[in-house]
Amino acid sequence: MGVRITPVTAGDAELTYSHVEFDAGGDPVEPAQFGTADEVYTASGARHLRPGDIVVVGLEVGRSLWLPLPGRVVLLEQAEQRVMYAVGTLPGHPFSGEEAFTLEQTADGSVWLTVRSFARPATWWGWPLLPVLLLARILIARRFLRALMGAIPSQPA
Repeated sequence: MGVRITPVTAGDAELTYSHVEFDAGGDPVEPAQFGTADEVYTASGARHLRPGDIVVVGLEVGRSLWLPLPGRVVLLEQAEQRVMYAVGTLPGHPFSGEEAFTLEQTADGSVWLTVRSFARPATWWGWPLLPVLLLARILIARRFLRALMGAIPSQPA
């Protein structure tokens, strides 16, 4: 699975996103900021997503991206215990719809990921292929979850 990001100019989107990271104790850590106050960068210098950015996900094979699925970031929100990201599909995607990912830490310290989506085939030929497209969405969602679970260390009982 690969991701490509197409930057937009400041005039193309409202810039409201500020990335949150957590230290080993689970406390929020302020990210380093460079350039304008609206841009947030990782330690390696990559700019974080912001509303208006175009993302293209797909199956990465070698250096090429097969089955590219374009989308536009429509929402990025950050609160003290919650981060939310939403993307809407663009022409070229087999579905027309949106997906939202919410990561939230509850009062008991547990962390929950909620994925909400709605979509329908974007083309006439998508309707007969709907069962195959839905299976592909399920497999992609499982891959997202597997990737996230790999980042969480085991806690002794």
